[in-house]
Parts: sequence; structure tokens; C-alpha cells
Amino acid sequence: DVVRYAVVSARRADALRDHIGTLEAALAQWAGVDGVLRNDSLRHVLDDARCPLVRMVEPGLTEGMREFVVGHVLRIHLRMDEQRTVALLGAGELGGACAC
Repeated sequence: DVVRYAVVSARRADALRDHIGTLEAALAQWAGVDGVLRNDSLRHVLDDARCPLVRMVEPGLTEGMREFVVGHVLRIHLRMDEQRTVALLGAGELGGACAC
């Protein structure tokens, strides 16, 4: 079987080794690519295949993350007896949507 595109997670590097010659692109299973890039074995497979690693951007994922963040910020702020600082790390697709 010829595999041209693969959806990858940080834990399944070995599954791609047999397809290095045909792989054209790899899509990170989650929103970011950090977990994939931290996996040395998977990073080497992608380097050997000379294919790009792309992150998933999907409106439903962005909206779901925004709702998750707003819900937790409200949960923190409704505890009036506690002082908390809230920070957003990253200003990509998800972080930018949450900061609005």
C-alpha cells in the first residue's frame, strides 16, 4: 500500500518507517506539533521522508478550545476569596481565539 499522507501522534513513529519513500505530508493529530517534534524517533522519520509536518486548524477545534478556556477562567474568577492570575501561553490559532 502507498501512504502519501499520514495523521501522526507522538507515540506512533514506527508505523511510518515503511512509508518514508512515499510520504508527502504528515498532519499532527492534535492542534500543535510540539508533541511530535519532542519525539526524536518520529522527527527523524519525517526528516528522512523530507515531508512537511503540519498542524490541524479546524473551526470546531478552535471554538471548543475557546469555550474550554472561558469556562475555566470563569470558574477561577467566581471564587471571589482567591486571587488568581490567568495567562495564555501561545498566540497561534487557539491562543489567539481565546484571547479575544
